[in-house]
Amino acid sequence: LPGDYRLLMTHPETTDEVWPDIPCGNECLLLQGELVSVALESTVTGIDFAVEREASITVDFVDSVSGQPLPSGDLRVFDSEGRFVNSTFAVSPSVGGLSAGTYFISFRSSGYADQLWEGLPCDNFCRPEDGTPIDLEEGEMLRLTVALDPLASIAGRITSEGSGDPISGARISVTTAEGSFVESAPTASAGRRRAGRLRPRRPRVL
Repeated sequence: LPGDYRLLMTHPETTDEVWPDIPCGNECLLLQGELVSVALESTVTGIDFAVEREASITVDFVDSVSGQPLPSGDLRVFDSEGRFVNSTFAVSPSVGGLSAGTYFISFRSSGYADQLWEGLPCDNFCRPEDGTPIDLEEGEMLRLTVALDPLASIAGRITSEGSGDPISGARISVTTAEGSFVESAPTASAGRRRAGRLRPRRPRVL
């Protein structure tokens, strides 16, 4: 039918585009494209797309001590400026739909220390751009094996030296051997306290 039209090109292995060759990512809006006018009984030629094949990152998680595969994990992908791009949680998580460029990635799995690529600790809300950047080429399907460190914990009970009664509300603080703060919380009614999610190293209890 004659009229004005906008064109959208999609393919599972390429970046979506609207005419004329405008990449539009995961949230494609046809209004980003230009109009193509079609007259009655005519054929419009030269409507060609030069598309970019999408890249992907897939991760296999293993225990850094035993070398055994982990049951699941979380992969988070950030752009070259540290802005969140996408994340996924699976046995071998994979993030696709990536354009060629520079990315930062972080990892998490229950019972293991958070980590940045490449083998860098990610404690206390670390910045993704503190990790090692990854440069992806067009259409590259990158697969990484990431070894995560199992977490440790410290548990104990605070009691009165004279009566042996439990002391609740006593604040227990944990720092690293170098003095960096890890966590702090009071004891419960039975005087007990557990500090979890500790990266294996020499902690100090204050």
